[in-house]
Amino acid sequence: MSEGARVRISRQQFEPFTILLNELEQPSRQSLEKGLRTLGFTEKDLVKCHNRLLHELLARDAETSFQGVNFLMFQKNSSTLIVQHHYERTLQQNSPDSIFDRFEFTTDQGARSIITYSNALSK
Repeated sequence: MSEGARVRISRQQFEPFTILLNELEQPSRQSLEKGLRTLGFTEKDLVKCHNRLLHELLARDAETSFQGVNFLMFQKNSSTLIVQHHYERTLQQNSPDSIFDRFEFTTDQGARSIITYSNALSK
C-alpha cells in the first residue's frame, strides 16, 4: 500500500449474516445449510438477520463466555421460514474455544426441525 492507493472492500463481509456464517464451525454451518435445504430454502432467501453474537463480540471487554439467540428470516415465493440460532461460546486463551449451536427451524406452514452442534470441548 502506498499513500493515495485505492482499496476495494466487499460490503458482504460486513453484513451480519456473513459474519454469522464465518463464526460457525464447518459442521455447524453445514447443519444450517442442510436444514434450510430440507425445508426448501437457501441462504439467498434471507431477508433479515439479527446477529446478537456480533454485538456481544464487538462489545466485549474481558468477557469470555457468551450465550444468546440470533434470529434469521427467510422468504421464498409465499413461504416464510424463521430460524432461531441458540449459541453458547466460551473463549479459551491457550486452547480451542468451546462451542454449542442449536438451530430451530419453523415454517409458516407449521413444519419444524431442530439441529444441534457442539464441538468436542463443550459440556
